[in-house]
Amino acid sequence: MEVETIKVSHFTAQEKYLEYREQLAISDDEETELLMRAHRAVYQGKAVISLHRTAQAIGVDAHGLPKLAIARATAQNVWYRRYRGSPFFLQPWFSTTGTFSHSRVSRSYYHNVILPRNLTWPETSGAPYVKALVPMIPPRYVPTHGGLHLYHILFEPVWKPTAPVDPFLVRHLGGDLYVIVAQWDLTEIERAVLESRLTDLP
Repeated sequence: MEVETIKVSHFTAQEKYLEYREQLAISDDEETELLMRAHRAVYQGKAVISLHRTAQAIGVDAHGLPKLAIARATAQNVWYRRYRGSPFFLQPWFSTTGTFSHSRVSRSYYHNVILPRNLTWPETSGAPYVKALVPMIPPRYVPTHGGLHLYHILFEPVWKPTAPVDPFLVRHLGGDLYVIVAQWDLTEIERAVLESRLTDLP
């Protein structure tokens, strides 16, 4: 899966990072901090993506299912649903619990990633939701700073009993922005082991 990174020159990223860092000392708000962190990541040579832009560009398959999925890096499976009905439920929704409810608990940031409602993906039809395997992370890419629960895996899902191929390990910067930490291709052995989880797939 190819993702389009946000393009900012090294010089501009450095300049903006210093500018927002200085502003943060005066005005401590989430947006300023996000702008500082994102520009710092680019200045440090890391790739930053907008999840919304990436999802919009990658789009859906012939069945109207997304060709992108995102899940907490500790998850083994991810469920997708895009509700039809009231405006609230028109948002594409990835869940690592398979629970889709607008209650505060089920919409918690830890278990779910809910994309903007203006994303031009069609509503899912037929089954109420679909499920895919979340790739495992090779040992060399397991983060050494902070727990794995602080990261997500972004990948091209296979909405059937088959393992995905080429995931990304990403870390949420805030808002819609994620920084790419690693990318790899699963070997056939890794895919075979991953598919051993399929006994509980519907």
